[in-house]
Amino acid sequence: FLGQLREVGTAYDAADALVHPTLEDTFGMVVLEAMAHGLPVVVSAARYCGLAQLLTDEENALILQDPTDALSLSEALRRVLGVASLRLRLGQAACDFAAGFKWKNLSIVQESMYLKSALSHE
Repeated sequence: FLGQLREVGTAYDAADALVHPTLEDTFGMVVLEAMAHGLPVVVSAARYCGLAQLLTDEENALILQDPTDALSLSEALRRVLGVASLRLRLGQAACDFAAGFKWKNLSIVQESMYLKSALSHE
């Protein structure tokens, strides 16, 4: 383990995938960060990881229905690391998905919601 890093991009750049078989994570920021770096991700289902509510299995992530199922986890790892076309497709879809969460985009959406609310109360 590398401990705290000033620049996490180096760690993401060195990785082939991010695997997040969590039992409890309200959002999963580490998953979104990895996706922004174009990594394919294997993540727990929405009841364990909030971000999974926004993901689509086999489209922009591999989603584990039961993160304690070692056979399902090993199969997901085998696929994402062993099938280059899947790894590349998931990585590109991950990057596209994460682009919607850039601060600039989020601030525009937030400002629009604020202005709409303010105008409706006049």
